[in-house]
Amino acid sequence: MPRKTTELLQKEIERFEADSLISFGGGSPIDSCKVAAYGLLPGRELTHIAVPTTLSAAEYTWGGGVTDEATRVKSSVLYDPRVMPRTVINDQVTHVKLLRTIWGPEYGGELEYLRTYVRTLRKKIEDDPAKPKYILTKPWVGHRFHNPFNPDSRSVATDEGTVPF
Repeated sequence: MPRKTTELLQKEIERFEADSLISFGGGSPIDSCKVAAYGLLPGRELTHIAVPTTLSAAEYTWGGGVTDEATRVKSSVLYDPRVMPRTVINDQVTHVKLLRTIWGPEYGGELEYLRTYVRTLRKKIEDDPAKPKYILTKPWVGHRFHNPFNPDSRSVATDEGTVPF
């Protein structure tokens, strides 16, 4: 998203005295909300709700970037946990549905594809991928994101490895 767009968004947030943001889409709209919210810190923290429609993973990170209009180069402009979406609205997706959505209708039984992808994603975002805090798996059901920074979150991993959803 161009830097100018995030600056305009920040002005609109101030004009409407918004106390929350809802981003809907992929990485660009989610990053735009994070960058705009960051510009209002430390005086004002906004509740950010993300409704991702792609697998960009922007809703799971503290970082945010903008595009420099002159160079057309996207760069990271922040890394602050206060701008991470407080709530991510994802449908709990079954393995079969996720496989078919990503790889096509002829897929559904290739669980190793999904396991490999989730394992790779966990290596990138988890402190200890063997004990995930963010991408949780409920056996025989599917995967979902858990934001451990959200006190209202409904799920936590237990010592037994099960995840109440």
